[in-house]
Amino acid sequence: SSIRIYNMAKYLQNLGHSIHFVYYADNGIDKVHCQYMQDTWDTFTVIEKTKSIQRRTGNYELDEWYEETIQKKVNELIPLLQIDVVWTNYIFYSQFLDFLPNHVFKIIDTHDKFSDRYKLFLDKKDITYTWFSYSIENEALSLDRADLIIAITEEEEKYFSDITNTVTKVIGHLEVEHNLEKEYNSFHKIGFIGGDNHINVVAINDFLEYYFSKAQNIVQIIIAGNVCNSINIKNKNISLMGKIDSVDEFYREVDLIINPLFFGTGQKIKSVEALSYGVPIISTPVGFEGINSSSDYHNIETLEKMVDIIHSIVQTPRELKTLSDISKEVFTSYKRETEKNISHLFVSERIKLQSRKDDDKKALPSIILKYRQDMQKKFDNLIIQNQKEKIERLETIVKENNAKIEEFKPILQLLKELSDQRALYHPIKKIKIYKKLMRSYYKIKHKRKINDYIIMSR
Repeated sequence: SSIRIYNMAKYLQNLGHSIHFVYYADNGIDKVHCQYMQDTWDTFTVIEKTKSIQRRTGNYELDEWYEETIQKKVNELIPLLQIDVVWTNYIFYSQFLDFLPNHVFKIIDTHDKFSDRYKLFLDKKDITYTWFSYSIENEALSLDRADLIIAITEEEEKYFSDITNTVTKVIGHLEVEHNLEKEYNSFHKIGFIGGDNHINVVAINDFLEYYFSKAQNIVQIIIAGNVCNSINIKNKNISLMGKIDSVDEFYREVDLIINPLFFGTGQKIKSVEALSYGVPIISTPVGFEGINSSSDYHNIETLEKMVDIIHSIVQTPRELKTLSDISKEVFTSYKRETEKNISHLFVSERIKLQSRKDDDKKALPSIILKYRQDMQKKFDNLIIQNQKEKIERLETIVKENNAKIEEFKPILQLLKELSDQRALYHPIKKIKIYKKLMRSYYKIKHKRKINDYIIMSR
């Protein structure tokens, strides 16, 4: 999602629009990323997260995660920075759109649909789904707040059009063409890259389990991204790269990309990214939703068929060159269609940009400069405060742990004495040590109000 947000904002910036990026810090922030965002956009604003919701399965209430500071901050920026269009990602914090001035054009980029999303995982006993999920009624209410809804696939455009009267348009994931020039003379490494969302976790673990139980010729599997934190299968032919700094290196490393997703909604950005690099990719139909590829390699219905294709490529590695050519062809067509859709977005008569006075145009750069300087000071103070809080938390943990260690030392010593005494030779002494041990144990238990299991496991 962060890739889509960045690429979309960058595309609009390259069209000549000023981008004032507001980040609700749901995932935290650090100095390096603050500086990068400052350097990338016209202005960058951080809204600190102060609300915490207990994660659970099932549907959330529509505005359960919302904080009023969002609407307050955005409404401060609109007149200051002369903002005409507000573009919000996802429906989670969409309530602020109800409080914007009438002249502002409001857009929601949905990324995905979230109606009863938790139900996708009801038969996945090893996964407890706690990410965002809403009732159909609440998703519809959120969409009604905008002047324009952006769907990522045609299927979702139809769905959103059915539940809201707001105009809905399709813009797939924007990606620039990378096209790695590689020779495909051999086949040694399969690649999968993804975040640790529930759908990725289920898909790659199901694939690995089936692959290693059925494959006749084992090819090494390279996995990248935070999904590595949730791999359940242990095998010497699995290599976990974790979070990586450069996807270029990952795509150069592997010979074939797989996308074994058999359920889920929205466009799979990992598939578009692989196509943009011109690398061979095989996928299920779900993995290629919104891309409109007719290739059999991109419409594999079962894991059995996917493993059979991998085995076929092992036998004839030259198939990889054919797959690479297909990737380039599909991406060219997809990119052309996506750019056509977005080029029409800001020519609609529905978006009436405010005309600015000449004095306003002259004043704006100096206003932006001062705002950026003010934000830089706030960022620096925020980072210093965050570092201070982290140090204080660490110091508290160290003190608490040291206190616990000192408290448990007598018990550990008594346990050692007890183990050193042989009951046949010193039964009375052993009983005395045991009684002393239990008195110490119950004293700590009463003080800390913790149960027997926790004490004994420690």
